[in-house]
Order: sequence, then structure tokens, then C-alpha cells
Amino acid sequence: MSMLKYVLAFFAFILVTLASVSADEGYIPYFPDALEPAGLGFRGPSSIRSTTCWTETGCDAQPAGSSFSEAWSHARTSPGTLEYRKNYFFKKLIYTQVFADFGQTLSNAAIFKILYSPDSTGSLQNWYPDLWINSEPFLMNFLTSEEKSIISSLPSIEDGYRIFDLETEFNFILFGMGIGLDLWFLEFSAGAFLMYHDSSVTLRLCKSQDILIKGNADFVPTMCNQNPDDIINLNEQHYSGFGIGQKTELSFVFLQTDNWRITMDSSSSQINRIWDSSFKKVNYRGLDFYPDFTSTSTLNCVGAQYMKNNDGEWHDVDCKNAKGEDHRKSTDYTYGLKITYYFR
Repeated sequence: MSMLKYVLAFFAFILVTLASVSADEGYIPYFPDALEPAGLGFRGPSSIRSTTCWTETGCDAQPAGSSFSEAWSHARTSPGTLEYRKNYFFKKLIYTQVFADFGQTLSNAAIFKILYSPDSTGSLQNWYPDLWINSEPFLMNFLTSEEKSIISSLPSIEDGYRIFDLETEFNFILFGMGIGLDLWFLEFSAGAFLMYHDSSVTLRLCKSQDILIKGNADFVPTMCNQNPDDIINLNEQHYSGFGIGQKTELSFVFLQTDNWRITMDSSSSQINRIWDSSFKKVNYRGLDFYPDFTSTSTLNCVGAQYMKNNDGEWHDVDCKNAKGEDHRKSTDYTYGLKITYYFR
């Protein structure tokens, strides 16, 4: 129900900003013809991998002394997609096309401080412990007096300490237009989009843990996710507004007729600017928001192992995200294929 609210709000924005149309021009009354889908797609289990970054100085290269929180997560996307026909302007080779996408991601990560950054290939970093709330300049300015009082009143942890974590929920819907190259069984396109988003960030305290990882770290539970009963929520901030970005898409085409299309797709969406409802840059207590994501018409968990607190016991990842959604490849019954039916 909440996602429907975001969709309707975005459609309302489109209706106001685009030229008006008459009721009998398209099959959706009073809706711009260019945004009316030409078909519907079905891709079965599919995945969106998101990168969520909150930072003082940018996510690509943080200087020593800066603070940031960067999280990676996977979420199941909607099996249904809105599809648009290509408009060729050079034989059957080059085309333009409208595209649409929507989804929801949930991710979390500790807030780190860059201690030393020798070059762009790596850095030495450390998360902020609760023991630093009255001595570390960043935490002294970042936390409110009430939050410091709550933290100071908590009982100490015998075998460790608590760290600060940011959990981000990101809901979005976007429309855009791109230009593509059709090489028969292979298609590539790139374009720009306008996005409506509804996002929230929660500041939390979690018990610290050392984690060793073998393999891909995407599905290894974070420190907060490994100790959900010990999480303490300190603050939540909500944002809604618009963003602009660019999207690239690669499709392998197995069948193409007037009404049917079978493909295997992947896309990458980079958000260049994102604002709140006041058209101010989304910022949480001095940390700017940088979300990006990639989508595929399949699931991508290949397995990994992790060890907690150097206890000598390796655990297999269960390929589930924070919501409990299963991302094992064996649960993808469409094998990455997307089937589209064009009704226009």
C-alpha cells in the first residue's frame, strides 16, 4: 500500500509538469501518451543490488579524518515490469525508448572514520565506538544531548562495546528516455531519468563484532543484523523528493515478435542528484546521501562463509537479506529470463 502512494504521487507530478492531453488520446484518461506502457513484462524472481552511502566528502575517495557509512544490499524486485516499444530512427539499428522502473531497498552499515588514506586503492578505517561520544569531535557534533544521555545510561558490555549504524530504506519510481543500439540478439541503451523517492534513515547502536569473510560479502549479516535483539534506535529521519540520474541497460534477446519478447536483462542506475521535498540536498546531520543500484532479471547469491569474533567457527551464509528474502540462484524458476507481452 505504501508503494502505491509513492507511485500515485509521482504520477501526479508527471501530470502537472507535462503538457496536458485529452481523455480520448490514449488508453489511460488524462495521462501523457508517451508514458503509457506498450506492454507488461514478467521476470519471476529478480534482484536489485543497492549501494547506499552517507558521507561528508563523497563516496569515491574519502580523505583522512572524514566520516562515512557505506552499505551494500540485495532486495527482491517486482516480478512485473512496465515495457515500452523502441522507436527506430536509423533503419533497425539505432532507436529511442521510454523506460520506467520502481523498487524498494533496505540496507545498513556502521559509521566509519577514515584514519589514513594513502591512495585511491585502499584506506585504514575504524568504526566509532560509544566510548567516544564526549571526546571525538564528529560524535560530539553528530549526536544530540538527549542521545548522549541515553548512551551514557546504558550498561556496559563486558566483552566489547557498541558502535553506531545507519539503516536506510529507499523507495523509488523513475521514468526516463534513452538511446540504444540494436545488434539483433544484443541490445545496449543509455539514458537519463527523473525519479521520485521516499526514504528514511535510522541512527542505531549495535554491539560490535569482528567478522572474517570468505567469498562475497554481500549476504554476510552486518553487526546489527547478527544481534537484532541488542539494537537501540536513537533517531529516525524521513525524506521525500526527486532525483535525476542516468541508466544503462544490456539485453540478450532470444525472441522478438510483434507481440512477444524474451530477454535476459541487466541495468545500472546512477543517481547524480537527489533532493528532499524542499529541493535541498538529502543530508543527515552533515552526511550527504548517495544511492545507486543495479537490477538483474535473476538472483545472485553464490554463497560465502564468515567467522564471528575469531571464534574458529565458519558459518555459511543463508543467502537471505535483512527482510528474510531468499536470493539463492536455485530459487530462480525463470532462470533469468524476462517475458514481455505487447498489447499496443
